[in-house]
Amino acid sequence: MRYGQPYMHIIKQTTLFNQSMTRKIYSNRLIELGTLLGGPLVAGYLIAENFKTLNEPEKVKITWIFSILATVIIFGVFF
Repeated sequence: MRYGQPYMHIIKQTTLFNQSMTRKIYSNRLIELGTLLGGPLVAGYLIAENFKTLNEPEKVKITWIFSILATVIIFGVFF
């Protein structure tokens, strides 16, 4: 990624009634930063939002399962 590029990418979609919608895709860099600052739940949220935008509901569920599982494991090891 070159310096100065936006952290979020914009996707334009056309709805059933030819109305234009714009949806945001979080970049890898933003997901990495969110993970560093907020942990695996924040990463799971950002990735799940990307899958919602791309219309992949099954991957949204899998993402939430893994992020919650990772959080439980991390807290279980440290506490």
